[in-house]
Amino acid sequence: MLCDLLLFFSLFNFSSGFLIPELQNVHLYVSPTGSDLNVGTDASNPMRTLHRAIQRISEPDIQNKNIWIELMEGYHDLNSTLVINHRNDYRRITIRAYQNQKVHVTGGKRIPSNQFTKVTDPSILQRLSPEAQKHVLQTKLSDAGITDIGQIVPYGKYILRQAPLEIFENGFPLTLSRWPNYGFINITNVPSGHRYSTVFQYNSDRPKKWANQSDIWVYGY
Repeated sequence: MLCDLLLFFSLFNFSSGFLIPELQNVHLYVSPTGSDLNVGTDASNPMRTLHRAIQRISEPDIQNKNIWIELMEGYHDLNSTLVINHRNDYRRITIRAYQNQKVHVTGGKRIPSNQFTKVTDPSILQRLSPEAQKHVLQTKLSDAGITDIGQIVPYGKYILRQAPLEIFENGFPLTLSRWPNYGFINITNVPSGHRYSTVFQYNSDRPKKWANQSDIWVYGY
C-alpha cells in the first residue's frame, strides 16, 4: 500500500482541489534579432516575435508541456493585441526576461532621432514665436509605419474614452502644443455672469499671434 501511494504522488500534484499532472518544461527563446522560421527551443536560434512564440504553444511537439517563453535583450514590438487562450490547460505558461536581461515589450513605434528635421515651411513657422522656431522639429509619422493616429477627444476626469496616441521621449510623455506651457491663465471676467458661459475674458493678447487657427481647444474650471 505504501508503494502504491508513493507512485501515485510522484505522478500527480494536489493543488486547489484538482489533480494536476507533472509536466516537462520547454523553453522557447525570442529575440528581436531572431527569425520566426526557427523552432525557438535553442537560445542560439531564437524566434523573432512574441506572437510566434504564443502560436508555438499549441504545436504538437510541445502541446503537453509547461512553457517558459524567454525574452532576450531588446525591444519586442507588438503590432497587434497579444492573446493567450489556454485556460483549460493544466500546463504552466510563463513569460519572462531571459537571464534578467533588459527587455522592453511595447505596442508603440520607435522613431529614430535622425528622422526629425527642422521646420522650414513659412506657413508653420508663422504660428510659432521667434524664440520657439529654432527649437521645433518635425517628422512624418507614415515614414515610421504609423498610419492610424486615431482621433483626439476629451478623456480622463470622469470621461471614459479611448486615449489618443502619445509621444514619449526617453520614457516621458510629451504634451500637445499648449499655452500657457504650465498651469493656467486666470479668467478676469465672465460678461454674462453665468458660471457655464462660453464667453469669458482674460488678461493677455497672446492668441493674437496665432495664425489661421480654426480648431482651438480650451480647458479650464
